Amino acid sequence: MIDNLSSFREMIRYISEQYSYRTAFSILGKEKQKCITYKQFYDDVIYTSEMLKISGVPIAIFAENTYEWIVLYFSIAVTGNIVVPMDTTASADIITRQLEYSMCSIILCSDRYFKFLKDIQQKSGNSIKLIKISDIFNVQDLSIADIIKESGETQTTLLNAYNNASVVIYTSGTTAQQKGVLLTQKNILSDAISASKIFSFAPRVVLILPLYHAFGLTAGVVVPLIEGCEVVLCDYNYSIVKCIKESNAEATIVVPAMLKLFHDSIIANNDIGVMGNIRQIVCGGAMLQEELLDFFEERNISIYVGYGLSECAPVVSTNGNSLKKKGSVGKILECCSVVIQDPDQNGYGEIIVKGDNVTKGYL
Repeated sequence: MIDNLSSFREMIRYISEQYSYRTAFSILGKEKQKCITYKQFYDDVIYTSEMLKISGVPIAIFAENTYEWIVLYFSIAVTGNIVVPMDTTASADIITRQLEYSMCSIILCSDRYFKFLKDIQQKSGNSIKLIKISDIFNVQDLSIADIIKESGETQTTLLNAYNNASVVIYTSGTTAQQKGVLLTQKNILSDAISASKIFSFAPRVVLILPLYHAFGLTAGVVVPLIEGCEVVLCDYNYSIVKCIKESNAEATIVVPAMLKLFHDSIIANNDIGVMGNIRQIVCGGAMLQEELLDFFEERNISIYVGYGLSECAPVVSTNGNSLKKKGSVGKILECCSVVIQDPDQNGYGEIIVKGDNVTKGYL
């Protein structure tokens, strides 16, 4: 049963058995659209995990949104390693600091960012091993453990510092210095499963949020996969608007700034057609202006607003298909409870969240 899933290995086995030959991912790019079934996805994760041949090591992923990124994320986690998704827009100083905090021994990166990371490595004197993702998927029987051994680089990690976490997500730093949030597989799965009980995606979901954000990862990948949806990934050369229009997807996940971009594009072109087939938009990450919500609702595009934070994997509440109220962040997920601590006369206070989706702490 889906409620009993507590690990990624159980999850990928479950979705493979439930949806075997249904399309899990489709990839839009310069070449013909590529489709990957749920069974193929399961096989790719298991095969890639067997290439790792290491355990208990923090491994960073530094790449644009790709199918390979997602395969590596699950492969690293199911082998008992720790995934550290990296913000590809961050400065060299922030990247260096985050790598040090997370004690990473390996960075898996796309060809696009290899030189950038190599320059950072040389300037900082960091001994972290850089591995191109393309090398992993183009070389048969490649062992990442062997690559580390050949380079003479080894690292003993302090696993107790991770407190059995599988993922380190860095906060955006909007209200304080960025922190490495420790999330377990149970944190993420309990959050995704609970969210799916309130909100169901349309069959085809286009992913435009970056995977290094907890919102993009949980709401944009884990929830749709649990629901048996098709997740559409676009080439990094695609603009967000082009991705939305050409994906033929009915749903997507955004932050308010993206909604503003869509709004401006519609106004500039005087054409709602720039939204393609989109009829569902899940929005979170910041406060949404009521005018933006009204603009899309008046054009038969439903906006589902939620509330969350990285420390809660990240969804705490969301509006749903049958539970949707303007001005509300929706219903609290069943995996957690919420109280307002020390409310003032207007009811405003600190939001306290407790539950299976709440982080084990910070690095």
